[in-house]
Amino acid sequence: MLRRTDLLITQVRKQSENTDFSDTTGIGDDEVIQYLNDAQHRLQTVILAQHPAVFLTESVQNTEARKETYDLPSDAYIGNKVTNVEYSSTGNELNYYPLRLGNLKNRASGRYGAPMLYIRQSGKLLLVPTPDSNHAKLRITYVKRIDQIDIRRGIISSVATSGTTITSLIGDLSATTYLDLTALGQAEYICIADNYGVIKMRNLPITAINSTTGAITISPTFNFLSTESIAANDYIITGKDTSTHSELERNCERYLLAYASYRLMRRDSSADAPEENNELIAMEREIAAAYAEVTDDVIEIPLILEW
Repeated sequence: MLRRTDLLITQVRKQSENTDFSDTTGIGDDEVIQYLNDAQHRLQTVILAQHPAVFLTESVQNTEARKETYDLPSDAYIGNKVTNVEYSSTGNELNYYPLRLGNLKNRASGRYGAPMLYIRQSGKLLLVPTPDSNHAKLRITYVKRIDQIDIRRGIISSVATSGTTITSLIGDLSATTYLDLTALGQAEYICIADNYGVIKMRNLPITAINSTTGAITISPTFNFLSTESIAANDYIITGKDTSTHSELERNCERYLLAYASYRLMRRDSSADAPEENNELIAMEREIAAAYAEVTDDVIEIPLILEW
């Protein structure tokens, strides 16, 4: 995990000689944050082009009887990078079996039973045949899009919940824990993270913010997961799937700094920009090569079991 985003911004400004700025002059922090996000997503693309398995993760969701279509996880890379889909009719780990990839010509809407195929369609999966059980589970292995990064926009003063809904969320308006009312007023979603950038609750939809009390209104339709939590002194970050720390490995930090510095120097029409660009290309090659899978073990042909 990289250093906190605000610390990266400070370093970028030093490297690009952009330390003089204010609310009305110079290049603001939000633009630097955009460049840092551009850098990490560019680097992920470069890495995936050579090593497609680097960012694999899995998600489990329940199926419903006679429901054919299921959403892919919201953080699936480009909404379709699925490498494996498994189905368990009982929901037990021992009963998972792999589904084969099909296409729309295999679709069999209205036919029910134990699925044998899955079809990818615009961020969704269609199961063939349609599941006939409410107790089944779908396990999806996919390439995860790394989270966006942002700075801390405030700290929680108090929070109240009822079941899986948030009934009250108050941001601290005191001078020592500045609440960024402008950023929160423009945000559609926020995430909640701890001191080290670990996201504790994702994608809370904002409907209003009270600049006098610091009250942040969350849509009543939002339900958080049983694995998520929220508490006073947690940090508020704006955006969907966003944290204060990049998920990339520490050796990638130099690339984010160099990329953001390059973009700032281009904005300033700096003569150093072309040299920075050449350095970026060299870094991309070096970092992508570092992600190569190295093993001295015997690599065997995969055995696909029929259940």
